[in-house]
Amino acid sequence: MEHAFSFCRFAYAVSAMGLVLAIGTIGFRLAINETWMLSFHRTVPRNDSARIVTIFLVLAPISIFAYIGSLALEQLFAPGETLAR
Repeated sequence: MEHAFSFCRFAYAVSAMGLVLAIGTIGFRLAINETWMLSFHRTVPRNDSARIVTIFLVLAPISIFAYIGSLALEQLFAPGETLAR
């Protein structure tokens, strides 16, 4: 079984993340009638640039942690393979 990078798996993960962000944005927009940007990111920064930076700083570590977790799970369920390739 090949465990190399799969564009299809990557596309599914990015699509799932985008879907969750879209549902959350639409949900806040409908629930509290905020602007699209405020619905996308509900926090204290004073302008849209600061909000975008904050969104990146929140999503990047989550993505990295998820990737590390997937590598750990692959090692658990494929015990015959080594980490070095």
